[in-house]
Amino acid sequence: MHMESDDFNGGAYKTVAVGNLSGDSIQVIVRMRNGDVDEHHFIDNIEIHRSDTLFSIGSANWNNNPNPQIWSLTRTGGSCGCTPNS
Repeated sequence: MHMESDDFNGGAYKTVAVGNLSGDSIQVIVRMRNGDVDEHHFIDNIEIHRSDTLFSIGSANWNNNPNPQIWSLTRTGGSCGCTPNS
């Protein structure tokens, strides 16, 4: 689980990066505490992106025989089961 908090002064956007995720679904939970009757909250345009960068976590000649076990979406994570594009 990953948690972020902020007071969002000035209507700031919040970008969060989380590594080492696994599975085939994601759940985004947003919790807010309203401290004033005139306070308004809006949740809009949540975007979830997969990393465009792959990191080598092993050693192999991937040019001749792509090995999806040596690539990860993070520097210290497990294998993503994927290979870089040519």
